[in-house]
Amino acid sequence: MNAARWSLVCAALIGAACGHERYSAASYNGHVLRPAFARPAVVWQRPDGTPFDVRRETTGHVTLLFFGYTHCPDICPMQLVNIAAALQRLGADTAAKVQVLFVTVDPARDTGEVLSHWVHAIDPRFTALRGDTASVNAELTRLGLTPPTDAPQSATTFSHASSVLAFSRDDSAHFAYPPNINTEAWVHDLRKLVSDGAP
Repeated sequence: MNAARWSLVCAALIGAACGHERYSAASYNGHVLRPAFARPAVVWQRPDGTPFDVRRETTGHVTLLFFGYTHCPDICPMQLVNIAAALQRLGADTAAKVQVLFVTVDPARDTGEVLSHWVHAIDPRFTALRGDTASVNAELTRLGLTPPTDAPQSATTFSHASSVLAFSRDDSAHFAYPPNINTEAWVHDLRKLVSDGAP
């Protein structure tokens, strides 16, 4: 191998190592995902029925992706309220570089009107999304999350994944955030995700 080609190989290896180190458990509060998951390439719908191309409309932003439902008694509102509080503390410039997507796993009850009202009551900056069950479940499986059961467990509760996935500006999810992540931890990690992903 000639010197020029060896230099290119070394640079690629160093770049990969630096990228791996950049998103390390020592620097973040989330659970590290190895390997990282690619940003979804799916089209779902906003509450008003207009299409939302997830990859196209979120690329370049730190994106938090959470699957839940509006009748959830605890985990869903807790996760979203903590994230909303963190965004408020980040300041307008940094918060503008973060997108939050809430995808319902209960489209039968979460009509567009119900979903929009519930999500925007927590934070009007959040994007509420609906998709057909097959598409949403396929994405849950791809992302290593457990799809919900076919029917509600009771009149109000529904089985669903509890973690929020954080996609950095390199279009990959390097971290998952369980419900016990508090506002302080979110502020730290969102600020770092924005700064680490900067060119």
